[in-house]
Amino acid sequence: MDDVERKKALSALWASAMNVLARREQSEFELRRKLGRKTESLDLIDELIEVLLHDDLLSDERFARMLCRSRFNKGVGPVRLEHELNQHQITSELIEAAMAKYSDGWVEHLQVLNSRKYGEAPPEDYKAWAKRARFFQQRGFSSTQIRQAVPRAASW
Repeated sequence: MDDVERKKALSALWASAMNVLARREQSEFELRRKLGRKTESLDLIDELIEVLLHDDLLSDERFARMLCRSRFNKGVGPVRLEHELNQHQITSELIEAAMAKYSDGWVEHLQVLNSRKYGEAPPEDYKAWAKRARFFQQRGFSSTQIRQAVPRAASW
C-alpha cells in the first residue's frame, strides 16, 4: 500500500471511528472489533487507536464509569456489571475504580428496586421470597446482598 492509499484508508477509518464514538463511549476492545470490520489492516487500526488514546478521544476509564452509571440506573447488580466490564477487557484496576462509587450502596439500591417492583410488604411465603431472590440474582446481585435487602415474613 503506497502512502496515498494509506492516508485514504486511515482517513476513512478515522471517519468510522468518529462516527462510532459520537454515539457513545466505547472501550478500546470494542472499538478495535468494530474497526476490524472496516479494514483488515491491523497496523492502521493500531495507529488510529494510539492517536485516539493520545488525544483522549478514547478512554477505557471513561467507558467503565459510563457503563457503571448506566447499569446502576437500570438496576443491574455488581456481579453482572463486573462480568460485563471484563467482557470489554477493562483492567481490574479500572473496574475497581469505576465501581468504587457504588460499593457502599448496593444493598440500599436493591431495597429500592425490591420495593419498586414488589411493594413494601414482605413475601407471604418462602416460595415468593425465592422467586424474588432468583429475579435479583439474575440481575447480578449476590446472595448476601439479597438476604440483606429482601425482607422475609416472620411467619415462615
